Amino acid sequence: MDKYCVIGDPIDHSLSPKIHNCLFKHYGLNACYTKFRVSTDNLKEKVDCLIKEGYKGFNVTYPLKAAIKEHIDQISYHGKNIASVNTVALSNGKLLGDNTDFRGMQLVLDPFRSEEIYILGSGNMAHTTIYALKEFTNRNITVVCRNKKAGENLKKQYPWINLMSIEFFKKENISGGVTVNTLPLNLDISHLFENKIAQVLLDCNYNQTVSLSNDLQYISGLELLYAQAIKSFEIWTGYQPTLETLKELLKKYQQS
Repeated sequence: MDKYCVIGDPIDHSLSPKIHNCLFKHYGLNACYTKFRVSTDNLKEKVDCLIKEGYKGFNVTYPLKAAIKEHIDQISYHGKNIASVNTVALSNGKLLGDNTDFRGMQLVLDPFRSEEIYILGSGNMAHTTIYALKEFTNRNITVVCRNKKAGENLKKQYPWINLMSIEFFKKENISGGVTVNTLPLNLDISHLFENKIAQVLLDCNYNQTVSLSNDLQYISGLELLYAQAIKSFEIWTGYQPTLETLKELLKKYQQS
């Protein structure tokens, strides 16, 4: 049986095992997927263990997406550019790292490629979002920063983005467009949208509840999780499930 997993900390909440095991079953693959709590302190030890135990691949989540780069043999073009790896495949004795987060982001944001985009936060996921939109040639992007220095560092890499303080965003009357929330899970963002009209909010978190006005369309981070997962699955198996296929499989799983 081929073995796969996800590593990170915290990890108990991860839905990745359910997603990938549903896909393995659907395609009749003799494979299983589990999860392990791994910190930066024991990352190398765990990677060596996964290799020794014959794992074919694994996903990487918070806080390991940058740290994992030191422990793999080859990183894809996109993984290098984003400086983040979330998918690792073992091939011919070598660990190959890639980034499917940005592909998932593109899949979810594709219907809004011509819209004005606001990105809450200036960390790794904000970088990934800008990179995804860059391939859309979308240059109408504003990064809403809590950390001014981090925002300025992003602007050095992507000079065409705009910067805005989170205080200014809160006061701004904005109609239309899309806001992508990349801020940490424990931060309440509801108060930031009190004067926003007809906006779409894509939340990179998938296990939080946000109270919003009825005028805003909310897209859960589950959409991103599913989208990046099917790209990882494709890297490992060659199969290309659609978002609709995965959602239907998970619906049947929950009903069984």
